[in-house]
Amino acid sequence: MKKLFIILLAFSAAACSKVSNHNIQPPSPEPFFKNPDEVTVLVKSTIQKLGLEGELKAIDRVSYLHSGTSEYAFIFYSSTKGAKSMVAKKGVQTDLVDDGGVSVTVCKDGSCDCKVKAIIYNDGTIDVGCSCTSCKMVTTTYASLEIPGDN
Repeated sequence: MKKLFIILLAFSAAACSKVSNHNIQPPSPEPFFKNPDEVTVLVKSTIQKLGLEGELKAIDRVSYLHSGTSEYAFIFYSSTKGAKSMVAKKGVQTDLVDDGGVSVTVCKDGSCDCKVKAIIYNDGTIDVGCSCTSCKMVTTTYASLEIPGDN
């Protein structure tokens, strides 16, 4: 009986040590842009698709934010018409849905130097809008970020 108790105690200790050493970590998120050229292609495509003024000169920087089930890429770029910005948004890949689609929001046609702005609320939700009330917020969507011929 004493041997049985010691064996059960040993199994319990082993089981407890396995549980306590088991750290559950969420999977690492995939990068928003899998290829550095995707940012340039997305900006050029959006400029052309929405008829924005100026041609792309350079991507100045991209800032990323994850909130709930969405990821955001705040893209700041230089064009032949000055400094500009746009926000790309995509859903986080889950086991249920991942269409790979991306929406891009820009602000244009205002009496001011229109910029995209974001407000982050305490609950983590994000609202995207324009810096001036005279600006028009325009959103377009793309089925994916894949670059043609890039497999």
